[in-house]
Amino acid sequence: ALAYLEQEAARSRTGKAGRSQKKAQLVVAGFHHATSRAQDPQPHTHCVVVNAAVRDGGTTGALVSRGFYEHKMAAGA
Repeated sequence: ALAYLEQEAARSRTGKAGRSQKKAQLVVAGFHHATSRAQDPQPHTHCVVVNAAVRDGGTTGALVSRGFYEHKMAAGA
């Protein structure tokens, strides 16, 4: 799901007033869990995408959120 989102939705604003967009790499924190809330075995990972992205050349910038909204159902599948 993360690879899909990075390929299809990860864009960062750049240029004057952020009018341009460039493809970017996501910054993600993963939190691994081994059980469900009922303490049953259920290995899973929660991922938090930080609102910062790494562009070519190593610069960083805010993410454009629209692409994530448009691809949320496909990424979840």
